[in-house]
Amino acid sequence: AKSDAFGYGLASSYLQNDFQYKFSVEKALRMPSAMELMGDAVLERANASLRPEVSENFNLGVSYQKDFAKNHAVYFDASGLYRNVTDFIQRQIVPRTGEASSVNHGKVRNIGVNFEGRYYYKRFFSAGGTVTYQSLINKEKYDKYENAQLSQTYNDRMPNQPYFYANGEAEIRIPHLGGKANLFTLGYHLQYVHSFFLRWPSLGESGEK
Repeated sequence: AKSDAFGYGLASSYLQNDFQYKFSVEKALRMPSAMELMGDAVLERANASLRPEVSENFNLGVSYQKDFAKNHAVYFDASGLYRNVTDFIQRQIVPRTGEASSVNHGKVRNIGVNFEGRYYYKRFFSAGGTVTYQSLINKEKYDKYENAQLSQTYNDRMPNQPYFYANGEAEIRIPHLGGKANLFTLGYHLQYVHSFFLRWPSLGESGEK
């Protein structure tokens, strides 16, 4: 298989005191992975006709980093993205067999935001986390087989795609505990994924996860 595409990318950043402002725009091409193309002959079906995923991406972000009184430091980052995707590679579940397969969907719009925060006390303690929201919306307006009729799933959220999730952690590090070469680390990690539909919401199919 052969695929040709024109891509571009431009990134810029600006530093002001403890802030950094970032902006980028690009046209990107994501080639299907070996698993998406060839499957694994067990739970993943092959799809040799899978086309590359093409996207136009706009990213905007700001970060802040500051040290306080030598012992304390904080870091914050907020970013947003706007993405138009053509030939979106969608992972589908085959109900009859439970197998998964990857297919090209058409047009998808993704609007997302991400927040990250970290706090450090010397090398002894750190805590932080990230929160992500991304809304992948079906923008394929007409059904491929009935072009005169608006698709029932137009403007639906893409199924089987988590859209709100977060993680956090806290960690204590104690060096030289019981010996000069030792480092004792105690940490706590948590993750959260909000429930999401496994199938198209507008079709009234069950399957919220």
